[in-house]
Amino acid sequence: TIKDLAEAASNQIKIGNPIWIRLKILSIFIILPRPNIQGTKMVSLPFDFPDVEFVYFYFVSILLLSVFIIAFCQAHAQSIRALKLAHRAIDKIIDRTLANETIYPRDFFDMLIIPSFSRVAPIPQLFRGKYQFFPESSECPKYLLRLTTLYYIILQILSITVYYCVPGIALTIALMRYFGNIESESLFSWNKIFIILIAFITFIVLLQIIVFAIKHVISVAKIISKTPECSSHVPYPPDVNI
Repeated sequence: TIKDLAEAASNQIKIGNPIWIRLKILSIFIILPRPNIQGTKMVSLPFDFPDVEFVYFYFVSILLLSVFIIAFCQAHAQSIRALKLAHRAIDKIIDRTLANETIYPRDFFDMLIIPSFSRVAPIPQLFRGKYQFFPESSECPKYLLRLTTLYYIILQILSITVYYCVPGIALTIALMRYFGNIESESLFSWNKIFIILIAFITFIVLLQIIVFAIKHVISVAKIISKTPECSSHVPYPPDVNI
């Protein structure tokens, strides 16, 4: 049923949301300039934690960031796969209406699912007023379609920047500060090779998710900029609520 599909997709989102919060806190903590003790290469930590050397602080920071970024990306990727699978099942429902033809399956699914922090589509959908639900959405004026589509794109750009790019910026800053404070030694020392390898893999994973997010925004923008069909035999548009 649609309730089961919404619950299954929500379970994946429940995993990703807490990881994103922890990742964002860690990213902000690393991006903010760290006070150092004058004349030393020590960094002062909050909450009465003992001072540590810059190199060790950013070495551990890079490792933690990499772990959280990869964990977040896999959780977010699985939630996207779950949503796509759920919507594919909804599209195959022959009877497109529920509750005496007053609620359509995709609208009902959107009511049940737990949103991720990157979900922005309901905001421009709400802006469409009486045309935000099926079957009234088939009568939405073209100017309103274009306006809300532009609104959606702007919100998604902001979402992608905060949701995905901030962790990447934090990892970049941590790498710059680490290599800026490490003692001069062989380029092929084990710690440098290890950090570079870990960071490279992390950036690849993060870039994969960012590219998918951009492609998703483009595909959704093409769909929501057009007046949807309302026939019970015409499939709903793909998911536009991520």
